[in-house]
Amino acid sequence: MKKLRTDRQTLNDLGIVESTYGEKTLFSLFDMTESDGGKRCLEEWLVHPLSD
Repeated sequence: MKKLRTDRQTLNDLGIVESTYGEKTLFSLFDMTESDGGKRCLEEWLVHPLSD
């Protein structure tokens, strides 16, 4: 499986896991996980999505 690689600036600009102005992020909108492992898995999928 190939994963899409993005740099930190792109992730910040898109608001994937961090927000410059305190706005909601994509991660916070989808995060309904109940475990630390689930949270890490979701973040990994959002930061490095499959490209094929």
